[in-house]
Amino acid sequence: MTVYDRYRADPEWAGFVPAMEAHRDRLLGECGLTLAELAVDYPFVRLADLISLAFCAEWTDDNRYGPWVVRGAGARVIVTPDAFGGEAIPFKVTAREIPRRRFTSDTDVREAVARAPVVTLGGTVGYL
Repeated sequence: MTVYDRYRADPEWAGFVPAMEAHRDRLLGECGLTLAELAVDYPFVRLADLISLAFCAEWTDDNRYGPWVVRGAGARVIVTPDAFGGEAIPFKVTAREIPRRRFTSDTDVREAVARAPVVTLGGTVGYL
């Protein structure tokens, strides 16, 4: 819910948020963790989400979450302050390469995704 919490007040998300919370609570019950134990790791889920978006969407502007600023720089994603102990962490993302163009409909997008070649992109994430 950390990733989507910013949509909590949006009426279009009114059904999604409670459904996800109920699903989360069922899973917590199955694994024996409390919400407080799970919540300790949630900020890192959101940070990872920003890192992936900065890389995959080629964001070059600053995106802030908690104490961190995430910015894409080509094949590198920079996180400040340092969250990785001074290391540059390599990563790979398997994706579909979709043409950069306007799509005329949902069907047009679905067809473009179906035809798109699968590619593996690589980069690093770290501090300056």
